[in-house]
Amino acid sequence: MTEKKIDTMNIKTKLLGELHVSISDGLLDDYTLVLGGKEVTFSLFIFDNFLTDETASATIRFIDNIPSLYEKARAEIKAQSADSAMIDYFVKDGLDCTDEDYEEYLLDLLEVDSVKEITKEMFLEALELRGLHICETKNDGVICVFDFSLDEEYTDELLVVAFNDVLEVIYITNES
Repeated sequence: MTEKKIDTMNIKTKLLGELHVSISDGLLDDYTLVLGGKEVTFSLFIFDNFLTDETASATIRFIDNIPSLYEKARAEIKAQSADSAMIDYFVKDGLDCTDEDYEEYLLDLLEVDSVKEITKEMFLEALELRGLHICETKNDGVICVFDFSLDEEYTDELLVVAFNDVLEVIYITNES
């Protein structure tokens, strides 16, 4: 007789309630929370073949601390924006308005008449949380990654903030 392997783990979070996570497929679902005083809808992705008894506690800790991690991420982006070549590149690339619709979107979003009026601070403040990923690193650590961007209809560029399992920012980078 063969033993049937259980493929779902239920994790109880204070913030999102009980989550039923397929171990082999992971979890990808949208959630809406009030973050930074605004209602924000984002995708939560718990990687496939990641969730175990050992990684569940870090996963719960990340989820239950989404509001404080969000604030930490925004604060770190702001703190690094003054002297980060990567953030400068991210903003410059984001303001490269070769598409008329995107330029119109930026002008409307930031309530300015010209792209030249947009400051780095305005651009970074307009970023919204799009995705949150919980996964393993190459060295068997656990991280939580926040993906910030503008409306995905206009851009696929992300400003990514990663946290380690003790809820400290470990890096900020950009991806597309």
